[in-house]
Formats: sequence, structure tokens, C-alpha cells
Amino acid sequence: ALNVAETTGKAFHVVGVDYANIKPDPRLQAAGVVLTGGVRLERLPFPDGRFDTVTSQYGIEYADQGAALDEAARVLAPGGVACMLIHHADSEITRQGVLRIEAYDAVMSDGEVLQLGRRAFATRMTNPEGAEAEASARAFRQAVLELARRTGPTPPFATVRYLVSYLNDLAMGVDRFSPLSALQCLDGFEHGNAAWRERQACQVAAALTRDGLDAFIARAMQAGLSSTGLTAAHDDRGGLIGWLAMFERA
Repeated sequence: ALNVAETTGKAFHVVGVDYANIKPDPRLQAAGVVLTGGVRLERLPFPDGRFDTVTSQYGIEYADQGAALDEAARVLAPGGVACMLIHHADSEITRQGVLRIEAYDAVMSDGEVLQLGRRAFATRMTNPEGAEAEASARAFRQAVLELARRTGPTPPFATVRYLVSYLNDLAMGVDRFSPLSALQCLDGFEHGNAAWRERQACQVAAALTRDGLDAFIARAMQAGLSSTGLTAAHDDRGGLIGWLAMFERA
């Protein structure tokens, strides 16, 4: 905002919202930027006609689109502009998301290795010197080696390679790690993996085909937003990154 004021004699304020819990940043606030977390796009905490411009960068397509478009129109002043960058079903971003999910599922989907890891550490905790402890540790190590054999060298496997290396550290150190701590690590690992895969799946599901975009525009018009422009957005290397849709509030 300060740079705009210096070059044009005008200043503006930016208000951002996110569903995630984010803390206000005093440095941004000093520059006229306010970020608020814990906000649903379907229920914006602003009065009618509050803003001259509404933007969304890979955001509104994740929400209930009808309710979110109604809210975008409500908080725009008459004549206000909405600019939305939306995931494209044919973009490289979406293609990579599909490939990452496929790579993950090819290696990690059955979850057996986690059960073997839990058994190895639980047995080590109750009977560290017994034959069962050694057998369960060996089974865990073998399962992790099998995951490594399934893992490919291509970029979509990058996350999976990291996950397998993490499990390998645990499997090679069953007799060195605290069993209780290792069991907690495996729980966190499982929950983190599920959240990561869900994020990838949500991004792929949110990406719009042309038919999906046409339905999105039709719903925006029902909310009172007139379509003023639509282009396929590309990055500086020419890669397709999304749909850029422009609207105006009547």
C-alpha cells in the first residue's frame, strides 16, 4: 500500500481470509494488509458492499461454490470487480497431483508396514529380549525394504521417497529408539500421510473442466456477478496453471 501511495497518490487496504487458523502479522497490518484465519468462504464476516475488489487464488473452488459466490457478490460494492484464478483440470498442477496420488497409492496405500512397525515396537516394549521381538523387528525391516523397491525415481515419488526413508530410519533402529516414542511417531506419520493425500485429492477434485467452469460462471451470474473475461492462465514458461475468470458486480 505504501508503494502504491508513493507512485499514484492513492492507497488501498487488503483484507485476506483463510479457513486455516493463522495469526495476524503486525508487519502486514502496518502496510494496510489484514489476514484473518478461521473464516469460511460461505460466511464472510463483512457487511454488504464492503469491498471494491474480491480476489481468489486457488480458493473458491474448494468451498461450496454457490454459497461462496453469493458471499463474494454480497460483499462487493456495486461496480466492484472479482478476479478468480481457478484450478484447471488439464493444468500441470492437476496432472502432478494425480501422479503424486498414484505414486503414493502404489507404495503406501495398504498400511501394512505401519501395523508391522507398531507390532515391532510394542513387542520391544513388553519383551525386548525375546525371539518374538527380533522376529517382529525383522518383519518390519523387510516390509520397509519392499516399499523401497516399489518406489520410483521420478518426481511424483519425491514425497513417497521421503516417507520411506523416515520409516527406514525407524526400522533400522528398533532396538535403539524408545518404543513409546516410536509408537507416537508412527501415529503421527499415519495421520500426516492421510492429511497429505487428502490435500492432493481435494486439489484434483476442485480443478474445473470447461463444462465445470461454465457451470461456475452460470452460478456466479445467479449471484449477481456478470462475466467480463475468461482466459486460460499460463506461467512465465507457458505452462497452463488455471482459469482466470473476471466478474463485475451489477
